[in-house]
Amino acid sequence: MQYKSIGIEYPKRIRIKNKLYDIDLESARDENTFSIVIPKDYVKKFVIKLIEYDFKDALPSIYKGEIFGLSRPVESPWELHIRIFNYDDKYSKIFAHIEISRNYIEHLFMVQPVIYEVTSYIDSPYYILYEPESKKVSKIIENRKILLSPPENLMEWRPYMDIAYNEINELKYNFRGIIKKIDEFLHDYSD
Repeated sequence: MQYKSIGIEYPKRIRIKNKLYDIDLESARDENTFSIVIPKDYVKKFVIKLIEYDFKDALPSIYKGEIFGLSRPVESPWELHIRIFNYDDKYSKIFAHIEISRNYIEHLFMVQPVIYEVTSYIDSPYYILYEPESKKVSKIIENRKILLSPPENLMEWRPYMDIAYNEINELKYNFRGIIKKIDEFLHDYSD
């Protein structure tokens, strides 16, 4: 199967009040650099909208305290993963990234945070929060273009799980046979 590279834009220079911040490439790869803040009473409507756009439960997934975790394929082998967290009494936070599909082992290693891919689904007031200082971004001055290229070879994990499952079942069957022989021996020995 031919896999495609995917391009994204991510903030490179932002303004918070009257101060400018440059976001280096390392920070652009850190999912904890920016979040999107939405009204808490909008979350259910937002999730329903995402489901209408074919988002599904992001399973399997490592739970990080989110109230919702949804994902959807965007371009083979990439998928968009959105996590929604409680923030305070009035707001919820969204963290999102593009990653290799969870069908592949490499899913665990290739993650790129995103913002615009999420805001395109939001039809409520929102703001972007610069997480290191917990401050609202006043303006994004410049974006960085990032090209995500998939590895040449991707390994599906399901065939390996099937092999492991079959091996465990065979061991279980063999173990039952051993237990049965021990039981027969003990039964014959006690007579």
